[in-house]
Amino acid sequence: MNITTDTGVEEDNTAHLETKMEKTLDIRSLLNAFEIIREKGEAVEGGYQLDGITALSDQDGYQIRMHDDAVTLDINFHNTHKYHYERIEQLDRFVARLEAIENKYR
Repeated sequence: MNITTDTGVEEDNTAHLETKMEKTLDIRSLLNAFEIIREKGEAVEGGYQLDGITALSDQDGYQIRMHDDAVTLDINFHNTHKYHYERIEQLDRFVARLEAIENKYR
């Protein structure tokens, strides 16, 4: 399983990941997508779902999770975050979904 963070990536596919991450890891965009999903999404158990992405948070909002069927993004206190996925294609699809949500609903 590959795990990426805002400060680095594993060695596999490093060049591709770093290029993709530079474009997409703006924490403001991630938090904006989370808010859009909460405001416009359908209520589901524990959170909200919109366009294939589910968004959840703990009661105080210090931990946020967004996921689809293959990728999970955890955003924690002080805006540290990690993506959990198995293949780069899954991450690419997840990031594209978040970007599409932000562009479509802002």
